[in-house]
Amino acid sequence: MQAAHARPESVEWGLLADRIALAVAVVIGVPTFLLYAFSSPLPERAIGALFMAAVLILARRQPGASLAVFWAGSLFIVMARPDTVPLLIQVVAGAWLAYTVTRFGARATVIVSGVSLAFGAMIAASIIGRQFFPDASYGSTFGLGGTAFTFVVVAGFLGAPWLLGLRQRAKAQVRVQQARAEDAEWQRRRAIEAQRHAVIEEQRMSRVAAAEAANARLARDVHDVVGHSLAVILMQAESAQYLTNTQDLHESMNNIASCARRSLGEIREVLQAARGEHPPVPAPPGGLGALLDSVRASGVDLEVTQLGQGRALPPDAETVAYRVLQEMLTNAIKHGEHGQPIAVALTWADRLTMEVRNIDGGHTLSRALHGGGIPGMTARLQAVGGSFELNRHPGEDGDVVTATAWLPLRTN
Repeated sequence: MQAAHARPESVEWGLLADRIALAVAVVIGVPTFLLYAFSSPLPERAIGALFMAAVLILARRQPGASLAVFWAGSLFIVMARPDTVPLLIQVVAGAWLAYTVTRFGARATVIVSGVSLAFGAMIAASIIGRQFFPDASYGSTFGLGGTAFTFVVVAGFLGAPWLLGLRQRAKAQVRVQQARAEDAEWQRRRAIEAQRHAVIEEQRMSRVAAAEAANARLARDVHDVVGHSLAVILMQAESAQYLTNTQDLHESMNNIASCARRSLGEIREVLQAARGEHPPVPAPPGGLGALLDSVRASGVDLEVTQLGQGRALPPDAETVAYRVLQEMLTNAIKHGEHGQPIAVALTWADRLTMEVRNIDGGHTLSRALHGGGIPGMTARLQAVGGSFELNRHPGEDGDVVTATAWLPLRTN
């Protein structure tokens, strides 16, 4: 991001500057080199021209190295012919170098270039002053004035591009800082937008999870109520076909009707709670005792044992215990051996243990494992910190299936 902001100044302009420097080196350097190499008795000037051509080419990419090359070439020319007027290419190279060093060079290179600019202007003023004012003595006022004037001219000629380079350097730094600030602002806005999208996505996922949980709860409630009622009704209907006494048959039909009516009422409450018309459906009045009594009244042979002192359960725990025991009894009625008693044991301690045992009717475990009852009971119990287990072991009258549920009890 920052490189994209800095490219127009540091790259595009730099490429243009390289082309300009190369063109100047070719247009000025080649004729100068040829002129002094073949028609002048001063080959040192031709060598100096080569130095300056190298300066023009290297100035943009290697400001520090080009500064060293410039001084090496200039010292070579001065030492070879101390009375030589600076070459045209040397003047152009010095001006271009003054700009590129301050514009593109390192900070140390800029400092060195400033010092060398003043020192070079003094040397150039001394040489050029003697060339243009040959009749003035070196210590005379006219001679000193000419040298000073030459120094001002040379210093101005080299100082103008040097200062221009500093100005462009400062502007480039400001642009870079602005680019960084814009990039930081863009990153900040992007982070805020990403956070906003994350919050929206989290809210959406929460709604989806809540809807899925509500659907799963509805499915469990409907499964428990309908499955239990249909199992009881089916058992009573199968038993009723063998009744010969009118009174017994009438009582069986009343039990079927009562069970169906109770089931319809519970289903209605469950659906109303799912639509938000009523709060979540609690356990029916009477709790576990009422459930066992209703199953026993429908004709199921229950053997109920209870250990420990029964106690009132919180509403959520009571609903879980009721639905789980209801599903365990439903499985025992549906899949157990008909005519055999169903043993129910309730143990009250630091947790409530509900155990239902029945003789396997042939497919109790396999059917239960492939249905939705066990996952539903497990989910209900886990929601309140409980657990569920289903086992089968040999018994005197056949395989015994034992379903056990543990429900932690909160102490006040």
